[in-house]
Amino acid sequence: MISAVGPGTSLAIAGGSLGLSGPLEGPLGYVFWSVGYVNAIMAVFNFLPGLPLDGGRMLEAIVWRITRSRERATRVAARAGVVVALLVIGLGVYEAAQTRSLGGALWPILIGMFLLQGARGSEQQITLRRRLQGATVAQEKSNEANGSTRDQQGRILVAEHLTRRVTRYEP
Repeated sequence: MISAVGPGTSLAIAGGSLGLSGPLEGPLGYVFWSVGYVNAIMAVFNFLPGLPLDGGRMLEAIVWRITRSRERATRVAARAGVVVALLVIGLGVYEAAQTRSLGGALWPILIGMFLLQGARGSEQQITLRRRLQGATVAQEKSNEANGSTRDQQGRILVAEHLTRRVTRYEP
């Protein structure tokens, strides 16, 4: 499983760095210990079973293999991702309540919000895939009702969105 490579690499770096930090003294030993510690945390965190984390991709693959339904697998992994995200946010809120400070709580809250957005985005992809299933470019190519093609409409939309002003793009 390719999803296990990232956390596995972090785990290997953690093991090697922590192993080297023991015999080394002074600042160099501390650097190796810090690298090992951070990579150990990253490995454990990325193994959490919820999208968009690597553990969520692994969960998605396992559910897909069992159910033979990609849609169901993505939905299960995305919902697990929502649970993981809410737990991380809850950890941040708990930290803030215990310390009466946002200092140490801000990161878990921000990371949890990022995870929540990623999990919800994964679930939205299911709906998009279902809508696009069976659609062809020929069906969507032209919309001559207003005298422009979908391509021109897309260019106008992008131009307006990127420049934040109303301008028309005419080829």
